[in-house]
Amino acid sequence: MGRPSKWSPEFREEAVRMYRESGESIAAVSRRLGLGPETFRGWVREDEVERGQRDWTTREEHAEIVKLRREVRRLEEEKLILQKAAAYFARDLGAGAGMRPAETCPGAIHVTDAKNDTRSWTLPPPPGPTVIPRSADLLRFELRATSAGVCVRWTTAAPAPTGTTFEFTARGPWIREASGAQVSHGYGFYLDLTKNGARATFGLARVGSAAPHVLRVRAGQTGSVVSTFLRKEWFTPPANQRDAWVYVYRVSSFEARVLSRPDASGNRRVRQPPLPTGGRHRGRERRLGDGAGTVIT
Repeated sequence: MGRPSKWSPEFREEAVRMYRESGESIAAVSRRLGLGPETFRGWVREDEVERGQRDWTTREEHAEIVKLRREVRRLEEEKLILQKAAAYFARDLGAGAGMRPAETCPGAIHVTDAKNDTRSWTLPPPPGPTVIPRSADLLRFELRATSAGVCVRWTTAAPAPTGTTFEFTARGPWIREASGAQVSHGYGFYLDLTKNGARATFGLARVGSAAPHVLRVRAGQTGSVVSTFLRKEWFTPPANQRDAWVYVYRVSSFEARVLSRPDASGNRRVRQPPLPTGGRHRGRERRLGDGAGTVIT
């Protein structure tokens, strides 16, 4: 505890008032009152702090505060730059990237679930009746291909949890090769919802290996809607389908399915795709986007 001051608060207050009203220097007023100049300077400084006329800091302390504030501003700017960089790179990250809001896929062709569609099966088939989780009940499927890439949307009856797999395949128009054989090229992938986002795969990474071919995609989820956007330049055919995996703007058929996450026994449930003619959209060719030709390689 500090030593009690020999000067009363009333005397100190009167001395400071005298200094403010006289217009004299601190040294002159302190001599007239018989006070040490530094002691009196402290009284004046305390009064200015109470009046809000100055901060209670020495010159050295003020310089340190200015330095610290400058450092805080620098760190805040660096944090903002890092946040913008993270958001930029997260836009087009591939497998395992965090989920973003679902794409809208404007202009997409689509099919919806029939009200009386109760067909379903399980992988592998279990005994007894099959119960399809609402999160695996596919209500609507949308597909759109443009010069930028392919946009796909699945809408289920309830939000899909981690472990759910979304599947789609699109087959291009049948064409006749020089040998006389008719072929239909196309593409597709499986999108697995993971703890950290999603991973898209199709085919094999290497012939003779069981490792899947991982695709770079932009995945999103908003409620019961899951979407995937695959840029055209990201089309990298799997090792076991180099000649068959071809980017097309028009399709003669396409399929979509949702596989529920495995239960305790490892079973996955899947509902019949909500497409006419037993799960495939067939008939006349359907244009997916703005391609000028039937098949774009």
